Amino acid sequence: MYRAVALWAKQKGIDIEDEGALEGLCQKLNIYFVERGEKQCVICQGQDVTEKIREPEIGWLASKVSMKRPVRQAMVRLQRKIGGRGKVVAEGRDTGTVVFPRAEYKFFLDADAEERARRRYQEMASKGLAAEIRQVEKEIKERDKQDSSRELAPLYRAPDAAYIDSTGLKPNEVVRKILATMAKDPKS
Repeated sequence: MYRAVALWAKQKGIDIEDEGALEGLCQKLNIYFVERGEKQCVICQGQDVTEKIREPEIGWLASKVSMKRPVRQAMVRLQRKIGGRGKVVAEGRDTGTVVFPRAEYKFFLDADAEERARRRYQEMASKGLAAEIRQVEKEIKERDKQDSSRELAPLYRAPDAAYIDSTGLKPNEVVRKILATMAKDPKS
């Protein structure tokens, strides 16, 4: 969702330091999710932005706009509204600490920066995007530092979140670990 705000701000030429303009933008944005086959798509202002929001520049801008109080307030309200509709799986850097602090299950998924850079590089290459793996890793580390040190809703593991290091694991192996953790501690 923050990526959608960042993309739209960029497309509208809004300065990401202008909190008033970002607040106005957020008040007008219509962001929602739809399933298309096995893929979940992000729709913003009626446009499928799923691929555009994964571009490296948008990730960096998302980290910047997420530091702005009006953006964070608007997105948390929207996330909670979506969550209020029923069972939901949500992910984000403050999902378990700020957005859904009383979530039934919480997981803090992690992997070392080198692994995340490799994954991101492969994702970009599969889309035909040019990238240099060391630069991708550098950007990941910079974003981690920025998100961990921000004043508003910093990135950290919630005390009640199960920690899963996904370094070297395939997606289905991570899912198995999550399901095993849930089986050990059934909450419903």
